[in-house]
Amino acid sequence: MASWHNFSDENLDKIPEEPGVYKIRWFHKGKPKPIARLAGIDWEGILYIGSVSAKKSASSAYSVGLRGRLYDFRNSAVGRNKYHIAGKTYNYFGFSRIIPLEGLQFQVFYQLENPRCTKTYAKSKVESVEHAELRKYLRKFRDKPPLNFSMARFDANNEQLV
Repeated sequence: MASWHNFSDENLDKIPEEPGVYKIRWFHKGKPKPIARLAGIDWEGILYIGSVSAKKSASSAYSVGLRGRLYDFRNSAVGRNKYHIAGKTYNYFGFSRIIPLEGLQFQVFYQLENPRCTKTYAKSKVESVEHAELRKYLRKFRDKPPLNFSMARFDANNEQLV
């Protein structure tokens, strides 16, 4: 299992600028903070499941790649930019009054194994892993993680609902 890290520059700088999937959780006193969900308690304290499917390009207006995306979350969470929807949600709806930024950790749990692949393949593969993790969470708790502001819904056969 991949390890969890706080949002310090030191930890973020170690993350590769490659496509991948990550989670953000709430922790307190060195342990995940349980979160009541519709169908049970999330003992891992998962607040967000997200992905990035491309590396930074010269024409990009914002950072991409895992490192850049996690920096974007942190910067959006404190109001420095608006590039990450979960960070904007955390900031705008006052999550910081309940969960200080120091109480957040991230985990990169999937990194694209071939970063030189086509953008289309990277997007497909990374989104597939992210959607599988979101479906697993949704099946278990009948709810999405709190900072996943919107997400595709799936029926009992894992077919995406429109």
